[in-house]
Amino acid sequence: PLSGGLIVESAGTWGHEGAPMEANAEVVLADFGADATGFVGRELLDEHVIRADLVLTATRDHRAQVISMGHSAGLRTFTLKEFTRLVRAIDPATL
Repeated sequence: PLSGGLIVESAGTWGHEGAPMEANAEVVLADFGADATGFVGRELLDEHVIRADLVLTATRDHRAQVISMGHSAGLRTFTLKEFTRLVRAIDPATL
């Protein structure tokens, strides 16, 4: 867990269970100083959606797939673009 107890997990809507990270994604992570060593792909399962407080997706198609899984996912699933827009609309003084 990160500070404050935040846990970040990753799974793919079209995940290839046990597959290595795509080379281009690994390059982007390295550019940000992150290390992909030990990464293995995993498929998004119902249990991931059920326990998630927030689900962020890359595309609207991914979002639709998560929502189709049920579990009230539509209330807490956003594309990265949608989430960015929502966060920018928050007045920091109200936090």
